[in-house]
Amino acid sequence: MPPPLQDGKLFGIFDGHGGKFASTLLRTSFPEAFKDACKGAVADALLEAGADGTPRVAKALDDACVASQAQMPTEMPFAQSGSTGVVSWIHGGEDDTSVFASCLGDSKAQVPTQLSETLLRTLALALALSPS
Repeated sequence: MPPPLQDGKLFGIFDGHGGKFASTLLRTSFPEAFKDACKGAVADALLEAGADGTPRVAKALDDACVASQAQMPTEMPFAQSGSTGVVSWIHGGEDDTSVFASCLGDSKAQVPTQLSETLLRTLALALALSPS
């Protein structure tokens, strides 16, 4: 990934409802769509919140999901169901790490947080994104 994206790591899990073609297409198209959505930003600007309070990198993940889903072919009946997925960009190091996530379809990104020795709570990192 080019700067400023090289300061983080991009992860994605895709479940192709139209078979492996859908998830393979997303696996190959998503990184490029994410790079395009981040063009012109420096590392610090990616982490800053925009006018709506959302960090630019989180919006870039959402935009890349929408752009990648738009590439799904619709001429074949089996391909029309597309894919679900969760993508994350993890920025920082051992002492200061930020996780940004987006979801495609009905997938959800959540992380457990420990409330006590026996009690966990999940925190939603991103809401499901459905194309309209």
